[in-house]
Amino acid sequence: MHYNDDESLFEIVMRNPIAKLIYNIFVSFTNINGFYIAYIDELINSNALDLEEIGIEIESCLINLAAAKINPDKKIAPHFKQFKQKVLQDYEEWLTFLKLKTIQAGIPLRAELMDMINLSSKEIGASAEAESLGLNKNHLHPDIYMNEILVSLKSIHQVLSYIMKKMKIYDEFKLDTSDHYVDSPKE
Repeated sequence: MHYNDDESLFEIVMRNPIAKLIYNIFVSFTNINGFYIAYIDELINSNALDLEEIGIEIESCLINLAAAKINPDKKIAPHFKQFKQKVLQDYEEWLTFLKLKTIQAGIPLRAELMDMINLSSKEIGASAEAESLGLNKNHLHPDIYMNEILVSLKSIHQVLSYIMKKMKIYDEFKLDTSDHYVDSPKE
């Protein structure tokens, strides 16, 4: 293979769509696996939780989740949308079960496990790296759930604003805060 000095061998290989796909899945898998090791592996291997069966499912399908986090060319992966939907649905079920078991056992979580589904592989990798460097040592169980509530409320706020604008009632709407406080005067 011939190439000029301005172009690296890596750049030449990355022009091949299959090689690029494999590389992107590998990078995504590295991030996903880092998150798994940082936050989930010890929960699954905990004697306090009987999670061997679901642990096998979660761990053995990490490569599928990594692949679901990339955006392949539709020519290479024509059924990618269905694949991604199935993988994310499986992980939502498994992680919800895992969260429920940890709550029942009173085991604190150091991260929001649904981040594996909701965040990009790059964001997941950054979270895992922060954990491995000890930057998350002050994250406590309630902090994680409060953040989840705040993120949900922000999402609802965005969606409601969009709906109100579409219905053309956004400008005329006035929020009544009179009942938001205990000692608020009632009209």
